[in-house]
Amino acid sequence: MRVLVTVQPGTGQLRPLVTVARALDDAGHEVAVCSAPSFRSEVEALGLTHIDAGLDWLTSDQSTWGAFPPIPPPGPEFGRWGATTFADISTRAMVPDLLAIARDWKPDLIVREQMEYGGCLAAECLGIPHASVACNAYGALDSPEVDHIAGNRLMVAGPLSRHREEHGLPPDPDVRFQTEMRALPGPEEIIDLLEALAGDSHGATPGPPPRHWRVPAPTYR
Repeated sequence: MRVLVTVQPGTGQLRPLVTVARALDDAGHEVAVCSAPSFRSEVEALGLTHIDAGLDWLTSDQSTWGAFPPIPPPGPEFGRWGATTFADISTRAMVPDLLAIARDWKPDLIVREQMEYGGCLAAECLGIPHASVACNAYGALDSPEVDHIAGNRLMVAGPLSRHREEHGLPPDPDVRFQTEMRALPGPEEIIDLLEALAGDSHGATPGPPPRHWRVPAPTYR
């Protein structure tokens, strides 16, 4: 199985996915991480393959945030800034790069960090399954009362609807692909899930799996 992992270029976003990527590699699957060119050194330092994709910026360096609006102080505007930054601007640059990479790399599955939305849209365009992995505690939530995009899927409905239309995907105004959650306590269970999701099941639960699974952050190793 060939798996593309997509992640926003930040240490906190990457670390939960390291366990998943390493477990996939240990199970004999081919894995590559797609993120900003400037994030290559951090990804490769962890022993993972990196492919440049999306905007060239780093979450840790505000001097690289020129494509985004100024960051507001904590409050309602901060949540809207997050939706604009992660679900709109960065996604717009990420999707075409992922589609171009996929033409040569031919992934069977895309696993994305929860706040990287290009991966799910690219997977739908390609007709392959995708999974998301939470990068913070908000990822365990799904409520309109939460003022954070990781815990309130409706905050990204507007930007994602525009991207879906641009790429010829059917409407999903309720962002339903973010509603399925399954707790996975360790790397072995994660691999069973991902293999089943990609139709490469080795003893996983029989029957047709959903086309997307959303999982909480695993323990980093």
